[in-house]
Amino acid sequence: MSGRRRLWCAATAGIIALVGACGREPLLVTRPAGASRSLIVRNVRVFDAPAAALREGLWDVVVRDGRIAAIEPPGAAGKGLPEIDGQGGTLVPGLVDVHTHTGSTANPPWQISLLPNVDANLAAFLYAGVTTVLDLGNLTPAVFRERERVATGAELGPRLYAAGPVFTAPGGHPAEVLRAWLPWYLRWYVLPRATREVATAEDGRRAVAALLPERPDILKLAIDAGAGGDVPCLAPQTIAAITAAGHAAGVRSIAHIGSSAEAIAAVRGGVDALAHSPWREDLSDE
Repeated sequence: MSGRRRLWCAATAGIIALVGACGREPLLVTRPAGASRSLIVRNVRVFDAPAAALREGLWDVVVRDGRIAAIEPPGAAGKGLPEIDGQGGTLVPGLVDVHTHTGSTANPPWQISLLPNVDANLAAFLYAGVTTVLDLGNLTPAVFRERERVATGAELGPRLYAAGPVFTAPGGHPAEVLRAWLPWYLRWYVLPRATREVATAEDGRRAVAALLPERPDILKLAIDAGAGGDVPCLAPQTIAAITAAGHAAGVRSIAHIGSSAEAIAAVRGGVDALAHSPWREDLSDE
């Protein structure tokens, strides 16, 4: 890339970031001053997850260093700890979202003009009681930096697991959607960071090897020919190469699919899980 091209790209990215920072709503959740990882939540009904039942009566829940240390009758424990009065509400375990995109937006595709506010998305998860998320497709390496900031406490958010980019065929899903929907000034930036378009098994192995230093929690593959059946899909040998490269490094894989045949191709190619069921048709007997 020439020096002029690099300067243009950097300037465009800077403008996007500057404009995107303007006019944003306050975060739904913020870290209070003097927040502690040790506290007591008093006067709550307690949902016992292992027993799948509510405990009778009200309880005090003691948290020490971010972990539940005790569940005691009201007033019996936790002296000297910061307190939250649950006022008879129900305390439940944090919810887990196993298919999300923390860099997405609530706007419809035709209103996408700026990069989403990831900080606001993470705060919204916590506001809704979601304390763990699996991000199945996002900008790389940005999502892994986000994961690190949350893990170290530098940023407030749910526990974040991330796949990074989506492995797909050249012109496959979601690359074809991003090319069609994103404005030009985002397209050049988003596509190479959100996808890995691989044509052959060797391309797939190289792409996995290049991603592994970022320590992806899982590999995401897209195997979906679209509603018209004309969107390029990963070949069986490419699927197998990607999953095998991941397994060799201890990283499992998950696939976005659209049909029963694509689900079967994913499983036969070594994919460990499906992100959702087929959407283009009813499940086949196979």
